[in-house]
Amino acid sequence: KLPAFIKKNNYKTNHVWLNETNADHFCPMIDNKWSGAIPATIIVNNQTGYSNFTEGEMSAEEFESMVKEAIGGQAMHKYVAPMNDAEVVPAGTSGAAIVQTEYIKFKSSDSSVYSIVNGKVVMVARIDDMKVVIVTDEENKLFYTYSNLGSTVIKKGDLVKKDQLIGYATLDLDGNGPICEFYLSNVKENLLLTKENFTARKDKRHEDHSIDPVIAPMKIQKNN
Repeated sequence: KLPAFIKKNNYKTNHVWLNETNADHFCPMIDNKWSGAIPATIIVNNQTGYSNFTEGEMSAEEFESMVKEAIGGQAMHKYVAPMNDAEVVPAGTSGAAIVQTEYIKFKSSDSSVYSIVNGKVVMVARIDDMKVVIVTDEENKLFYTYSNLGSTVIKKGDLVKKDQLIGYATLDLDGNGPICEFYLSNVKENLLLTKENFTARKDKRHEDHSIDPVIAPMKIQKNN
C-alpha cells in the first residue's frame, strides 16, 4: 500500500520501507531512546553532525523548529502551554511599570499543570506555601521550572512524559485564578520567553479539585 499512498499524495522525497518485524533489533540502530512507538522522527545533518530524534506526534511548528536547528538557523521553540486554556499574564499590572522578568506567568480557570517536555525530575522544593518542580530534558541541557504549585504528583527522580500531569497551581495573590510561573534555563542562565513561545492547550480538561477543598458531609447515625 505504501507506493500507492506516496503516489496519491504526490510525495517527491525519498522513502524507505523497513521490512523488519523485530523492533528490538532495529530500534537501537536508529536511536537508543526509541521504544518502537510511532510516529517517530529523526533529523540528521551529515555536514555538521547534527542529529535529533523525537518519539510521538509533533506540531508543524515543532517540526519547523527542528529543521531550522538542523541547518543552523535560529529556531524559536514552540511549546504547548503548561495549563489548560492558559492566558499569559503581562508583566506589570495596575498601572505599574512594565518590568522584564526571567519567567513567564500563565493564568487559567483550571489549575492542572502539565509537563511540556519529556524529561527527568531533578528537584521538588517547597518555598513558603508553594512547591517548585524542575524537570531537565533528555539531554540534560535545559531545565524547565514550574513554580507556584500548590501540590505535585511527582517526586525527584521520576521520569515524566510530555503532557503528563505534574501538579496543580495555586491562586495568584489577587485570588482570582490559579497561576503557574515558568522558567527555562541552561547551566549558565535563564532564557527569556514570551507568549510567542507557547501555543494554547485546549485538548485536555480535568476537573479542578485543587483550589477549593471539598469537605465530605458527615453522616450521623443514631443508635437506639
